[in-house]
Amino acid sequence: MKNMKRMIAILMSVALASVLCACGGPEPKEVADSFMTALQKNDTKTIKTVYAGESIDLDLAFEDESEDDSSSGGYSSTLEKIVGNKLSDFDYKLSDEKIDGDKASVKVEVTTYAFGDALEGFYQDYRDKVLKQVLAGASDKKIGEMSQGLLEKRLKAMKKNYTGTFTLHLTKKSDGWVIDKFKDDGDFYNVMTGGTIDALNKIEEMFNNTSE
Repeated sequence: MKNMKRMIAILMSVALASVLCACGGPEPKEVADSFMTALQKNDTKTIKTVYAGESIDLDLAFEDESEDDSSSGGYSSTLEKIVGNKLSDFDYKLSDEKIDGDKASVKVEVTTYAFGDALEGFYQDYRDKVLKQVLAGASDKKIGEMSQGLLEKRLKAMKKNYTGTFTLHLTKKSDGWVIDKFKDDGDFYNVMTGGTIDALNKIEEMFNNTSE
């Protein structure tokens, strides 16, 4: 009888340990899913709970380009709306979860709009059309309006046909798994913005070649 009670106690302890492990918080893949869904919904509250960085600003590359062009006068409300809506309209698939102690990784495949192609097309439009106006002595206002019009046209014509992959790296903290901070020029930002970083690097290279 004593042996039976002892056996039952052991089994109950094992069962309790299993339950506690199962309730130990979301696994890395679940955290990754929450993060990607939060990006789609622009849910900054959820992002702050699962991401080690301060914030995620996917349209920063476009803001930087606008600020660099003194003639543009900054982002128009139309461009802000187009960029914001299309950046959050992406599909994703999670795979290949790996856990090694307090470190983990999850692979993410994203399908989104080809922002990079749009920027490359805009650069060609700018060279072919806007520079002529600059050389002709057009006002900054006219050049800015023309530039934004060309960019708006390219962004509206984008197709959702860009697919890229990046890896989320996570670290286990006292309160659960947290996604490590991304590099500004890393795969995450490039993929989530439809190849924008690749496009900007290519445009810079083309510009440098024409300047030589």
